[in-house]
Amino acid sequence: GGRPAGGTQNSGPVNKRADGFGHVIRHDGLITPDQCGAPIIDLDGNVRGLNIARSDRTCTFALSAKRVNEVVEQLLKTADGGK
Repeated sequence: GGRPAGGTQNSGPVNKRADGFGHVIRHDGLITPDQCGAPIIDLDGNVRGLNIARSDRTCTFALSAKRVNEVVEQLLKTADGGK
């Protein structure tokens, strides 16, 4: 089952990889797959998350700013040889 990767579903473009991310924030922001990677900014100008995938016509996935920081810190440790 499941939906086919990539293409369109319900008349809206989706990302080729749109699942398997673990804990995400689901929202209905109108973005296209090529806009993923854009930050989610609150009304006070604070970054609250990062859009990572367009799942279907009505659902976009994002990582919280906290989770993005955790991932970046881990990547930096790996790149720095674990120092």
